[in-house]
Amino acid sequence: MQVEDIKFKEVQLFLHLLKTKTVRELGRQFNMQPGQVSKWISGLERKMGCVLIERGASGIQPTAQALEYLPYFERLQELHEELIGLNSEDKKSVFTIASASFFATHLIPLVLQGMLHDKGDSLKVRMLEISPNQFVPAAMRGAFEYCLHSKPLEWPGTWSTEEVGTLLWQVFVRKGHPVLKNPTMKEVLKYPFVAPVYWTSEGTGYGDDEFPIPMKDRIRGHETATAASAAEILKLTDHVAFIPEIVGRKGVDRGELEVVKIPGWKPVRKTVYLSVKNTKVKQHDYLWIQEICKQILKKL
Repeated sequence: MQVEDIKFKEVQLFLHLLKTKTVRELGRQFNMQPGQVSKWISGLERKMGCVLIERGASGIQPTAQALEYLPYFERLQELHEELIGLNSEDKKSVFTIASASFFATHLIPLVLQGMLHDKGDSLKVRMLEISPNQFVPAAMRGAFEYCLHSKPLEWPGTWSTEEVGTLLWQVFVRKGHPVLKNPTMKEVLKYPFVAPVYWTSEGTGYGDDEFPIPMKDRIRGHETATAASAAEILKLTDHVAFIPEIVGRKGVDRGELEVVKIPGWKPVRKTVYLSVKNTKVKQHDYLWIQEICKQILKKL
């Protein structure tokens, strides 16, 4: 065993591999080619002097030998996160919140309003707009201590997650769109959908708007990285978009967009999660922001 040659980055990647369970997903999140990931795994196994993973129908799983080392790897990760926290010069004065773009534009300002109401000028907030597929990798690098997100995520063991409410997703089109004359699902599917897209160092990646009918069974139209720009595309085209109601609402209020009310199909409510890094966030602060988020989401 060549423990002295093991790099912390290798430990980090190994822990995350056990969460993603696939080489491809790990590579996508850390901007690595699958071949690079496989080469790194082989190198770590060589240094450890044993096989660490086995591949099965349910994805990658740790071997019995890997499970013996796992508590030590997790402790290294915790110590690394604590060290990052100690090295943060403004950790006492800044709340750093990560989220997708539409949360940063439409939800977090409301949360911020509630926070400032309680603490006023003593509080400073840093908002980071990050692609959802990069939340966990960025968290492992110490980029933020709070995250608002709409999908369950596999966080490191030093993080906690709480459901704080729900947000409504609806189908939107431009004012006067032809589909409004006969708003059935069959008619809706005749039009192209604005598709989510993101960029990594490996190239263009495609997201999931989580519409109940997969994108492969719909017409893929213009592509964009944010729900706000999707709403702008609707105003200029006959496209359809499945986006958060808080994003499309402004266009409806201005008479530019309309909600497609499909008979027999209920609008979708998605759970909103607040995740925090336990080693940097005090419990009373976590509970305080939870309550602010819950009160705001009840009204939306």
